[in-house]
Amino acid sequence: MDQMVGLRSQQFDLMFIDMMTRHHQGAVDMAREELARGRATRAKELATAIITAQQQEIDHTATWRKAWAASAE
Repeated sequence: MDQMVGLRSQQFDLMFIDMMTRHHQGAVDMAREELARGRATRAKELATAIITAQQQEIDHTATWRKAWAASAE
């Protein structure tokens, strides 16, 4: 978050997207660990839902980031 201090407009938006992507990827990684090593059915169901939702967010933000970065050039 300290990296965002002083950023404005598009630079701020791009940093936000980058940080959120890492955050969502961390959730996907944790959920995959649950599927691989966990035992509880409900936890596995939650993990599956997390992977689906967070991967969609990662895909959307990657598309937005690409478009925003291109417009900055």
